[in-house]
Amino acid sequence: MGSRLSVTSKGVIQIPLDMQSSSATQRPTYSVDFEVERRRIYDIVNVFESIGVLARKAKNQYSWKGFKGIPRALKELKMCLEKEKTKELLKERDEMLKQKEEELETRSKEQEKLQMELKKLQKMKEFRPTMLFPIAQSL
Repeated sequence: MGSRLSVTSKGVIQIPLDMQSSSATQRPTYSVDFEVERRRIYDIVNVFESIGVLARKAKNQYSWKGFKGIPRALKELKMCLEKEKTKELLKERDEMLKQKEEELETRSKEQEKLQMELKKLQKMKEFRPTMLFPIAQSL
């Protein structure tokens, strides 16, 4: 025996199979028939609707469409997942590029500061690149 949700799902599928394919089904009566919370029936029916097994006709009324729409629904879900993965990868790439741009900006500013310091030193009268500095030796 399966879980209560599994048994309920199988039951929801079986009812329309026993009826004519064009008849509308009503969710609230199922919750009494299967002795489960009404919310669980809504969960199951929402999943079936999203994969094309059921179509909503009116409030609490659905018509049975059958299983032929499942391959298309799975293909759409796969495309949606791939799109989300692509968005995530692009977001990661953009964050990495932003970080690298900030690093380049910081290094550029540091280089500018060093260039300014070098120019200041070069303007000093005492500064000579070949100037020798005495170093005292200790014995």
